[in-house]
Amino acid sequence: SRLSEPKYFQRFMYVIRSDAGQPLREELAKSPHKILSYAFPEILPKSDAIPSAAATTLPTASPGDENPVSVKLESSKTPSTKSNIASDAYFQGLYLIKTMVKLIPS
Repeated sequence: SRLSEPKYFQRFMYVIRSDAGQPLREELAKSPHKILSYAFPEILPKSDAIPSAAATTLPTASPGDENPVSVKLESSKTPSTKSNIASDAYFQGLYLIKTMVKLIPS
């Protein structure tokens, strides 16, 4: 999926945070188990997860925040390994969940 590329995940998160992203936020809120099982496979099995909401890259910081880790990874040309993908999915899922909780506290 294209969400595995940093620029597409950034756009996805921008849409999630925008007013136009409310219907998408509501849909994501209806099935949080999919996000959790993809990002945290050691807690929930990934068998019924659809990796559309959580891709395999680290999110970048919102404007004004400094995130040297994402800058370093974007400039890196090393191929991804399974452990890197799992780690990236973990942090990306965490970032998505944090954003959803801020936008939909209930």
